[in-house]
Amino acid sequence: MGTTNTPLFIPGDLVISVYGDGADSGSYGDNQAAPIVLEQVTTAGVYVSQLELPQTTTISNGVTEYAVSGEYGSSSEGTLELSEDGESLVIMGYGVNAAAFNAGGVAQYGTLALAQSSSIPNNGSVTPVARVVADINAYGTVDSSTAVYNFATGNNQPGAAGRFTYLRSAYERFSHLYTEILLELLEKVHAVDQACAPEPAVPV
Repeated sequence: MGTTNTPLFIPGDLVISVYGDGADSGSYGDNQAAPIVLEQVTTAGVYVSQLELPQTTTISNGVTEYAVSGEYGSSSEGTLELSEDGESLVIMGYGVNAAAFNAGGVAQYGTLALAQSSSIPNNGSVTPVARVVADINAYGTVDSSTAVYNFATGNNQPGAAGRFTYLRSAYERFSHLYTEILLELLEKVHAVDQACAPEPAVPV
């Protein structure tokens, strides 16, 4: 993960996810694995910059940062979303190098179509492909350490990255909300108890 002092993404510009190597030098068939490139343009359509998501899986200080690829030609992938806190962009991909997947094919991955790959570990001789959430901050730093197995196996995961961040924030919001509701309910029960309590006896 590289970091610069100058933001890569400019407020007001558009960022588009593109499946391919970004340099138009690659050739990909339908359903094959391809790199994912984030292309930044102005609202007038003028090209500004581009960022290719990692194609190499690395391990640093015990943390695995996965390669991130997409299925070329898919009409249900490539959803780029703003994180819940508004600080980064998130997109779902597959934790495998595109060229390695295409070369491995049926023999290694059990299929030629990336979306049909299995994310189930220890699935016979088939190499599992994790579904990966890529989090990209304004400076172009990519965090692809969130890898999910036993999820969306044999199928696409449109918009799943946003769902992960939404579910996490929703859990936090609802946990807080339920606490408030419980406290309010306890206050009402206490008020009812007070209202129904017998009046103290008056000495004669």
